[in-house]
Amino acid sequence: MFPLVLPCRFTLPLLIILVSGAVLAPAVTVTTIDYPGATFTAAAGINTAGQIVGTYLDSTKTAHGFLLNAGTYTSIEVPGAYTTMAYGINNSGQISGYFFGSDSRTHGFFLDGTQYTTLDFPGAQDTYAAGLNSGGEVVGAFVDASNTSHGINDNGTMGGSYEDKTGVTHSFSGPN
Repeated sequence: MFPLVLPCRFTLPLLIILVSGAVLAPAVTVTTIDYPGATFTAAAGINTAGQIVGTYLDSTKTAHGFLLNAGTYTSIEVPGAYTTMAYGINNSGQISGYFFGSDSRTHGFFLDGTQYTTLDFPGAQDTYAAGLNSGGEVVGAFVDASNTSHGINDNGTMGGSYEDKTGVTHSFSGPN
């Protein structure tokens, strides 16, 4: 393979385009998100309305999900859960995440308004709901009985990524 060398007459216009693109880059606004009274806060998902979901730790280091909507924080607590973590929110305001239950297993959840739905992949030891689209289709992962992780969506198909022996990451999708 040989290096590509551009004649000098092409180099100057190319540099001008690159510089002008950097100068015209849009301004970025950074907003700190700290759940009131929390020792740690992590935002995980945002929709086009600017609603943000994530997880915070209280003073006992217990994880709770949260929704930040128009400057107001609301805690997300799956009933009966030890911990709750919110990861995705779609443009309808539906929320996905996972929780650690009293059965010492991790379960996915889907929250629509005030209605929680538990998501458990059939035969899985643990299920993690990580995101969802505007149709309410949830993606995530599950751990099977042999402690192997798999990516999933609500159609029961697998999708995700893996790292090969050379350290290259690949994406995949297909039937389970």
